[in-house]
Amino acid sequence: MNRFSSQEISTLKKRAKAIKKAEGCSHAEALDKVARENDWDNWSLLQKHALKDTGALRPAHVFEDRVQPSGTRLIKVAVVRYRPLRDEDPDKPGQLVFRCPECGEIHYHGAVDHYLGAGDGDRVPHCANRPANYVFDLVEVEETSFAGDLPKKILRHVKPPVDPERIKDWFASTHTLAVDRSPWDGREGGYQYPLYEYPFEIQAILHKEFPNVDEEALFGIAKDLFEEGPWIEASFLDALDNQPDDL
Repeated sequence: MNRFSSQEISTLKKRAKAIKKAEGCSHAEALDKVARENDWDNWSLLQKHALKDTGALRPAHVFEDRVQPSGTRLIKVAVVRYRPLRDEDPDKPGQLVFRCPECGEIHYHGAVDHYLGAGDGDRVPHCANRPANYVFDLVEVEETSFAGDLPKKILRHVKPPVDPERIKDWFASTHTLAVDRSPWDGREGGYQYPLYEYPFEIQAILHKEFPNVDEEALFGIAKDLFEEGPWIEASFLDALDNQPDDL
């Protein structure tokens, strides 16, 4: 059965007024007729099961809202990834979550895992209590605010999508390749500034900046960066900048 928000109930009341005027029935009879049109036995039950008023809660950001030639309303909406702590399997993708821009409720959709669930770019139907011609086109984003006002218990477990290139760009913008800046002395064993010697050292730096990204994914990125190196340890960059250029 369809459930309605307070705004939608106001619209249904206007429909009841029109029925009362057209058919000459009582207001209560008109309300019950509107309820039956929406699969409820009477108006009292329809109101009893109305959606909770979300007030000023911010809904998910909508990138696009259009009606397709088929008559289906397609809403492109921002979602974030939610992984409850009770799910101890790091390979499980969790759920995609957002606050619905239509009814204000929180939507959960199983995130894609090879062949199951929904993922970035997939289309899913509106919640079960809404008409079937509403379809969401999911756009996974990193900023949780784009998914609307979500409870803290959800925000604690939101995992942003992994963007390796963005993470690598950040590291490259805050660190220096030894080949670019470090003095070289073959007699002393090569580059003269301490270098990161293992991928996990880079991984630790990435984890501090991107704490919500899976450790396994960060290690893969750290390994790629390590192979692009060597990189000068950040703690020695000030000393490097103070050295004369002719060293």
